[in-house]
Amino acid sequence: MISGHRVKRPPSLRTDRWSHATTAAMLAALLLVCTAAAHARVPAERLYFEGVRLMEEGKTKKALQFLRAATLAPQVNMTSGAYRDIAHRRELMQLLINEGVSGADPSFNIEKFHQALVARAHTRIAELLMADAEWEAAARELERAKLADPDYPMAPCRLAQAYLALGDPPAAIKEAKSAWLSSPLYTEYRRTYATAVARNAAKLYTQGETGKAQLSFEFALEIDPLNPETLSDYGWLLFTGEEELPFRVSEAAENAIRKYTRSQALYMMQQAAELAAGVAGYHLQLGRAYQLMGEPAKALECYQHAAAAEPANVAARLAAARALRASGDPDAALGHLRDAQRRAPDNVTAHLELAAVSRERGDAGEAARYAEKATELDAGNARAHYELGLSWLACGRDSEAILELQRARALEPDGRTGLLARARLAQLGASEN
Repeated sequence: MISGHRVKRPPSLRTDRWSHATTAAMLAALLLVCTAAAHARVPAERLYFEGVRLMEEGKTKKALQFLRAATLAPQVNMTSGAYRDIAHRRELMQLLINEGVSGADPSFNIEKFHQALVARAHTRIAELLMADAEWEAAARELERAKLADPDYPMAPCRLAQAYLALGDPPAAIKEAKSAWLSSPLYTEYRRTYATAVARNAAKLYTQGETGKAQLSFEFALEIDPLNPETLSDYGWLLFTGEEELPFRVSEAAENAIRKYTRSQALYMMQQAAELAAGVAGYHLQLGRAYQLMGEPAKALECYQHAAAAEPANVAARLAAARALRASGDPDAALGHLRDAQRRAPDNVTAHLELAAVSRERGDAGEAARYAEKATELDAGNARAHYELGLSWLACGRDSEAILELQRARALEPDGRTGLLARARLAQLGASEN
C-alpha cells in the first residue's frame, strides 16, 4: 500500500499464458460461429461441390470446413434459389444419375436429394480423414453417412476399408458385403469385400484354423478372382501347408498331388506380383517361396523387384541385400543397406547387415562401428554382440572380441548365433563364460 493506492503487480507467466490460451480459444470459437453463420445462408449443394473442388486441389482444411457445413446447411430452394445454386442442384442430379448408371447407386430415390448429399458429404470427410490415417474418426463419419442415406453403398464400402485398417476383418466383411450386394458388379465394392474375406482368412490361418482359412480364401477368389492380396496369401497357404490329404492314396500319388499344389500356389503368387507390380510385399512373398525351393537367382530377382517397386521399403532393401550378399556381390548389397540405414537409422538389422558386409569387403573398422551401434540400439541382441566380436577379431583386438562372443553365447545359448559364438570361442581357445 503506497499513499492509499493498491500497487498493480505484473501478471505471472502462468497467468499470462492462460490468458493467451483463453483468448485464442475464444477467438477460434467465435470464428467457428461466424463461419457457421455465414454458411447457414448457403445451400448445401453449393457447399458440397466447393468442398469437393478444394479436396481435388489438396486444400484439406478448407475442404473439411465446407463439407462439414454442407451436412448442416439447407438444400436449394428451387423457387427462390439463385441460378448458381440451382445449377449445383442440377450438378448433384447428374452426379447421382452417373452413379446409378455406373452401378454405384442403383437404388437411389430421386425424392431424397438432401439425404443423398449429406451422406456423400460425410463420406468425403471420411476420405480426407482416412488419407491422414485417422481411421476411428473416419468410421464415425461413415456411420453418420449410413444414417443419412442407408441406400448409399460407398459409405459401407469405405467403412469396411476403415475397419480393415483398424484390424477388424469380421466388421469389415459385414460392411463390405452390404455394399457389394447393392451392386455386385461394381469393381471397388467387389474388391473391398474380397479383401475383407481374404484378410479374415489370413487371420484364421495364423490361428491354426487351416480348413476354415482355405474355404474363406476360395470364397474370396469367387468374389474377385484377380484380387492380388487373396492370390498372394492363399498361394502362400497352399505353398507352406502340410495338412493331411482328406483321402488315402499311395505315396507316389501323394507326392504328385503336393507337387501340383505347390506349382499352383507358385502360379497364384506370381499372378499377384504381376497384377500389383508396384506393391513390394507380393514380390517379397514370391521371393521367399523361391528361396525355400532352392532357387536363389529367382529369389534375388523378386527382391530386386520389391526394392524397385518401393524404394523406401526397408524390408525390401534388406531382403535384396541379403540375396546379393549370398550371391557373392557385397558391393551391390552395400548400396541397398546404406539406403535402408539412412531411411531407418534405428533399424538394428540394417546395422548388423552393414557390419557383416563391411567386414567381407575388408573394412573391419567400419564393421565394428556398425556392430557397436547395433549393440547400443539393442543390448540384448545376441547377433549384435556376435558381429561385434567378429569385427574386433578382424581388427586384431582379441580380448574384446572374446568378451563380445561370450555375451552372444550367454544371450542365446541354444540358438544358431549362440552355437556359432561357441564354435568361434573354441577356435580361440577361450572359455564360454
